[in-house]
Amino acid sequence: MGIHTYFQSLTDLERIIRCPGKFRQLREGKDDSVEGKILEVADKLDQIYEAFTELQLGNTEKEFVVMYRNALIKIKGIKLHCVDYFLQHILPDIVNEGSRSPIDIEKITNEALAS
Repeated sequence: MGIHTYFQSLTDLERIIRCPGKFRQLREGKDDSVEGKILEVADKLDQIYEAFTELQLGNTEKEFVVMYRNALIKIKGIKLHCVDYFLQHILPDIVNEGSRSPIDIEKITNEALAS
């Protein structure tokens, strides 16, 4: 699965989170509930996607490196099965796609996951 396909489904998740009615509690904020953690993961994945896209396009501004790194550090600390799945199965594909970037995304990723 390519990164853009994966993040298209993330966009669908965000639509669900923001819709009214029974999902309202998911919009209330990021807390220690499962819903709050899911919302935080979705937010950090959005940051990863934005920063990754900019880096892949050759934008070498430090803010995107920092955004990518910090979002990965935050996500790896969230104890959810979806995070484990992302780190084990999806992130390697993202890093592989980033090999065409002028920025060493693999190095940044490895440093973030090691910290």
